[in-house]
Amino acid sequence: MLLKELTFQPLRQLAASVLAVVAMAGAAQAQDPRAWTGFYVGVHGGYHWGGGDSSLSLLPDAAAWANPGYLPFQRSYDSSPDGALGGAQLGYNWRSGGFVIGLEADLTYLNADGQASYTAFVSDGGSSATYRGQSRQEIDWLGTLRARVGMTPFADPHFLIYFTGGLAYGRVETSHSLEAIVPTGANFGASDTSWEVGGTVGGGLEWIFGGGWSLKAEYLYYDLGDRDDRGRAINMSPTPPAEFGTRMSYELNGHIARVGINYQLGAY
Repeated sequence: MLLKELTFQPLRQLAASVLAVVAMAGAAQAQDPRAWTGFYVGVHGGYHWGGGDSSLSLLPDAAAWANPGYLPFQRSYDSSPDGALGGAQLGYNWRSGGFVIGLEADLTYLNADGQASYTAFVSDGGSSATYRGQSRQEIDWLGTLRARVGMTPFADPHFLIYFTGGLAYGRVETSHSLEAIVPTGANFGASDTSWEVGGTVGGGLEWIFGGGWSLKAEYLYYDLGDRDDRGRAINMSPTPPAEFGTRMSYELNGHIARVGINYQLGAY
């Protein structure tokens, strides 16, 4: 029994010493006022995938298009844009105990594009043609202004878990057509490019690894609302009545997964 005590006593002392050092380091870091307080700047990169579809309607209504061969074009088109992204952010954090609140603004360039089409043969009385319905969405700029609310749940206060939400705005381009491709020429079509405003929510993880530098991983969902584009007759003879056309309805929302690096200004 005495031999066993002599054998394990050094191990107990070593374990106690290690625990004491860890506790002291955690206490020192917990008192570190530089972590998560002040302005920061950074860059990010990642991927975007669309969350909304588009759907085509025949105007003034489907019944007015006497030939049922056109009715299959009245359908959903999965043209949500996907693509890589990159941008920059600026923000301010304020820490109180284990909680961190802040405000962040960012601007992101997206190479996000999506297209979808449906092709069918339509026989209309004495004439016939192969038609194609097509939808396209592109988003090239997306910005946000968001609050961040987080906490440092571990002994090391340099690790942050946060939720975020606020304003989102983006430059969105949409276009659609219902056109005869064999023979070519007659079609209905429309396009629109404008800035849209909506909201965003998400969350992330961030870790200060030294010298004021931090790494983050973040997910955002944004919604810029809906858009309806009216397609009018182009190169059609005879010209159809003014009420005839197409309408494409777009859902302008999507998902962002990204990683980034920040530098905390003036803290280190």
